[in-house]
Amino acid sequence: MTLLGWSAARDSDAYISATSFAAHLSMRAHMQALRIQLSSFDEGDTVCLEEQQLGEFLRTQAMELELLEDMQPSFLQHYCNTAARKIVLFHSRKGIVKVKELLTSPLMKGFVTPAEIYTSFKDIHVMWVNIGEYADLSIYDVVDKVLDMGNGSIVLTA
Repeated sequence: MTLLGWSAARDSDAYISATSFAAHLSMRAHMQALRIQLSSFDEGDTVCLEEQQLGEFLRTQAMELELLEDMQPSFLQHYCNTAARKIVLFHSRKGIVKVKELLTSPLMKGFVTPAEIYTSFKDIHVMWVNIGEYADLSIYDVVDKVLDMGNGSIVLTA
């Protein structure tokens, strides 16, 4: 079934899980917020970002990440400029990238909220229980199991 541009798994009565639907709505809201944030750096209303505009966006996002809070400001700027350059090279050779392409880019998947990550792991747990595997695991055990399967790192795909 396709609902709001989203293909949802259905149970035998053709119902969509409330958890899956809520996760979908949360992701759509998050993507809309991300679109607004990205567009605020588009000074010329071109629906594209130049490399330096993307670098500024990444700096504002990086300053909010606990993981990068101890990074020296001069290195943080270099780090974000390098990331912006790589993203632009991945999407275009013209030095600009469309906001729409950024929203669907696997490179932007790092901007997923912890609640969305938790919901994803919860969905994995439900799927495993439905196929008769790992029914005794808690959600935290699921996280450990998934990380073990990925050799300790989470790989987010588009």
